[in-house]
Amino acid sequence: MCYTAFELYANMKIAILGGSFDPPHLGHLLIAQQVIESVGVNQVWLMPNYDTSTHHEIFQKKLSSPEDRLAMVKLLERETIKAHFTGLPEVIN
Repeated sequence: MCYTAFELYANMKIAILGGSFDPPHLGHLLIAQQVIESVGVNQVWLMPNYDTSTHHEIFQKKLSSPEDRLAMVKLLERETIKAHFTGLPEVIN
């Protein structure tokens, strides 16, 4: 049976945790788990930001490529914690 994204997520409570995730670390995972436990959401989506220009200005740090950061975030995935990306459709699949 094939479902649309809307059908899959229509009845779910989803929280979004955004950031540069360069690198993702245990703290990100602990925050996501705390959100699941305290807020009662079904999933937390970790979303690395694509546009890093503000990060460059504030922290004076060059970030890894969006593809590399998404790959790193995927290493944190669990049943209730998922990696998602916005702003770069060809990286999502």
